[in-house]
Amino acid sequence: MLGRKDTMNEPIEILQNRWLRWGTVNNHDGKPHFHRLPLLLGKHRISIYLHHFVGPDDARDPHDHPKWFLSIGLWGSYTETRYNSGIKAGVRKFTAPWIRWFPAEHAHQLSNCNAWTLVITGPVKRQWGFWAGPHQWVDKQEYVDQVNEGLNNG
Repeated sequence: MLGRKDTMNEPIEILQNRWLRWGTVNNHDGKPHFHRLPLLLGKHRISIYLHHFVGPDDARDPHDHPKWFLSIGLWGSYTETRYNSGIKAGVRKFTAPWIRWFPAEHAHQLSNCNAWTLVITGPVKRQWGFWAGPHQWVDKQEYVDQVNEGLNNG
């Protein structure tokens, strides 16, 4: 077609701009923790994401999740600190390849992150939250509000 440049790249650009929308989850200081590409979004069922972990969790406290998830390590590694009711339960470095399943209640923190993972999640079953101390679970939004208030007053 006359007047159109580089038509070979058009399907790729359409995929990137309309369907392949990378998102970034940042730490409180604005630095990225991971980049996420949704591959399948199942509103009430299973979702699939490609994650690229590039930095540590920045929260002072461990977090859990609103749904179960399966993590398939494709490349790289990270260190996970696990918690049981807010009490440290263990530290382990994971190097790809791996296949790991987590219940929503699995509380952890990630550090030394440089990994690509494929993540499959189930439906939302509970609120997302943080363990602000032994046996002190706090809803995610309340926790974030407290952290932001501390940053603004500090």
